Amino acid sequence: MENTKWLIAFLALLTMSGAEAAGPASTPTLANTPVEECTWPYVHGHLMMDMIDKQGDKQKSERQIAQLTELKKLSATATLSNKPVVDQLSPQNKARFLTLTKSVNLVSTEHVIFNNRDRDLTTLDHFIQLADKQYRWYQTYMADDNPEKIYSDLLEGLPAIDGSNGFDVSTPKEPACSVDMALFRIELEATTKIEKLAQSVDFAKIQNNLKDLTVKYNVSSVDQAKLTPADQATYDSIMRSVNPLRHEQIFVNQMELLRLMNAASELMFQSGLEDLKTGDYTKVGSTVQRLLSTSQPSPLIVKAMLGWGFVREKLPKPNWPQDPIYIN
Repeated sequence: MENTKWLIAFLALLTMSGAEAAGPASTPTLANTPVEECTWPYVHGHLMMDMIDKQGDKQKSERQIAQLTELKKLSATATLSNKPVVDQLSPQNKARFLTLTKSVNLVSTEHVIFNNRDRDLTTLDHFIQLADKQYRWYQTYMADDNPEKIYSDLLEGLPAIDGSNGFDVSTPKEPACSVDMALFRIELEATTKIEKLAQSVDFAKIQNNLKDLTVKYNVSSVDQAKLTPADQATYDSIMRSVNPLRHEQIFVNQMELLRLMNAASELMFQSGLEDLKTGDYTKVGSTVQRLLSTSQPSPLIVKAMLGWGFVREKLPKPNWPQDPIYIN
């Protein structure tokens, strides 16, 4: 899965946007994208363009610039450095100052919410590409000086979110194109291989052979250091038949985990935007807190939300869009 695929999808979206600007055609949405065209590069590019469009509205930007300019003028009328600006204004100017500040804070908070989703999607893209390389080309080694090393380490560590040995493959709740659908479609190749490989493996025989080895050596699990050359050959034969299945299953587990991480990111993103509609930027996060207090998200979603906190903390900050310096 090369970066060029994402670039092609991104350029395709730019081309469509340009064509639509000249005509009455409506902007394509993920919901009306045929499932067979629902690939991760396309979905990723579409979501990134959608966020740019939502934050780059010309009228909205011009309004924000005008508000910031007016705030600057009002602040310039305050001359005392040891006294808050708002306390030095006339009642009329004070009311206007507070109104403008509230509006600017809402926009700044919206930028934070979009930046966080932007970070999550970019991180998911790194994880997906790394998982895909490991899956197709067995590229598991990552040098310490490789910029992708941090992503590789995080990808290996994320399974700790789930306490079991793996995930069951889940079908997307909605049949429409989405991040979840795109990742599910990536899984399908591996799950199909697992089904075919499983038909050629005699699991009963493998189980009996492993049981015989543990009984013979009086151990709970096979210790290769204790095996005779003949028993080692038996064990190697077992591994040769099982390892391809394990390789496919590891990839499926990774995709299921990344789908879980996306669901948590999407929950935080959408709930944040809903909280912002109250007109009070301090309410952002209240929906998530309410859900947590009523145990509505599944335990895995909660763990994935905590996982994002860990990921964001560990990733190098200079590589990410910067949050506003302050929120008043």
